Amino acid sequence: MSAKTDQAQWEAKLAFAAAMTKAQLETAPICADANNTLTQSSYASHQALDRVLRPIYTANGFALCFNTGESPIANHVRVLCDVSHIGGHDKQFSIDIPADGKGVEGIDVMTKTHAAVSAVSIGIRALLRMIFNIVIDRARDDDGNAAGARSPAFQIVPDQIPGAITHDQAREIQAEIARRVVSPAAFLEWAGVDRLTAIPVEKFDSCIAAISNFKLKAA
Repeated sequence: MSAKTDQAQWEAKLAFAAAMTKAQLETAPICADANNTLTQSSYASHQALDRVLRPIYTANGFALCFNTGESPIANHVRVLCDVSHIGGHDKQFSIDIPADGKGVEGIDVMTKTHAAVSAVSIGIRALLRMIFNIVIDRARDDDGNAAGARSPAFQIVPDQIPGAITHDQAREIQAEIARRVVSPAAFLEWAGVDRLTAIPVEKFDSCIAAISNFKLKAA
């Protein structure tokens, strides 16, 4: 392998590490939004994790590809995630999840098929948390944050309004609001618009600055 290739690979690794650091700096604790009735515990659903993380990791040049592999542990599913960066470096993460269909008392609670699907779902959530070092906030109610983020007013649609911010700018605002754990509805009211993509382009910098001054939601 040539010195030039070694240097390119090293620079790609540095870019990957720098982007991962920035992504983690932009990510705040994510509120638990679901409950496991078997274990009487709360957790953050895949939807909640994805809603916060996708705008952040894509803005920082990352792409995630999930898959499964053969686990060396009996009755387990190995869930894989290939994390690639636009700079050229990639890294694979994995976790082995039990898929025997048994509950907390060792009693069968689901079929093998459902157990495998459940294991993959749990594995994806676990890997998302591991990759980006996510803390789940089980003490904080999201106070409508999740519903607000899913509402049409907070979705980024294909069409762009003339004179309004670009889709990339909208995603940046979306990510910052998620990071600060503030109410999307409160932000839209402050901005004087009915949807994120209607913010005038000249107000982009002031919007980013204003988000950091919003009061964090009380625990």
